[in-house]
Amino acid sequence: MGENVEIKNTIIELINMFNANTNTLYDSESIVTEIANYLKGNSSDFNTFNNLPKETLIAILKLYVYEMAYLYVIYFETLNLSLSHYRIIEKYIEKLTLREKIDNPIESEIIKCYIDMINENNYLVRYKARAYLLANKKINMLLKINPFAIFTFEDNLQGLSIEEETIYQIIQLYIKATTINEQSDKYENPIADWLKFLELAKKEELNIEFFVQYMLCNLYRNYIFNSEFLKNDPSSASEEDYSQFENIEIKDETYDTNLEKYPPLREEELIEKIEEEDILDIVEEALESQTLGAYILNSFCFYNADLTRGLLEEMKLINDETLERINPFY
Repeated sequence: MGENVEIKNTIIELINMFNANTNTLYDSESIVTEIANYLKGNSSDFNTFNNLPKETLIAILKLYVYEMAYLYVIYFETLNLSLSHYRIIEKYIEKLTLREKIDNPIESEIIKCYIDMINENNYLVRYKARAYLLANKKINMLLKINPFAIFTFEDNLQGLSIEEETIYQIIQLYIKATTINEQSDKYENPIADWLKFLELAKKEELNIEFFVQYMLCNLYRNYIFNSEFLKNDPSSASEEDYSQFENIEIKDETYDTNLEKYPPLREEELIEKIEEEDILDIVEEALESQTLGAYILNSFCFYNADLTRGLLEEMKLINDETLERINPFY
């Protein structure tokens, strides 16, 4: 029993180190090449890691990359999006033997899927992909792809809270909207994504007013947490990390005809607006102004992209009068 725990802890520590390196490389144009080289053992990280042989460490990480890539392509099935490119990747991964995955270099498309899963999606997306495999009796396939997946599967045993389900629903609609727009040449257009998001929410008969109010609450809580807690922690992220939300600016006159009435906001202006105005008035304004709605959705997805269960629980401990007033769960 103790040996299994030690193995699990070693694997989780190795995976966390690997994912952290991937996040560091995210803006690098050569990220795929650098990860491919890393998985060939070209890193000093492998010299002293828990005194395990380099070959063992590389094998564990290769199988993990295949696991994450597989979950990524499977996730689009949960959205009822039939993407032939991902179906090909899914079948390719399923056909590989364990020895083939360990001995051979990993295809660049597999590495790209791993990168997308790690850098663009939080633990809720991985949770839902695993849940889909369970529901469709395909979990054995995941364990065949990576036997060590048993150690990363524990997250699914805890279930999700109502708030986690809400965050997931918003992210699910956002991913679906951006994927559909990407296929129709509207990629990287935040306002087009917002409009498709609204269209999908209406089609699925979801309460969009509730979603917008929750997004505003979530953004405000993130702002409080980052400004009052993380900035006082010398071990936390740098000042540059906190300025990214502030730098999000959405203005597209092709779509929004209310720019004069509803000019684009910056972070400080939105926070002040939340503190001073009735939250339902801001919700109504967001549904009237494509620019404001797109800003809120884009910012929400940015802040929750790398969400962890532990971080969410920590943020929920914040006591703030404004948070209590705007929280749709109260």
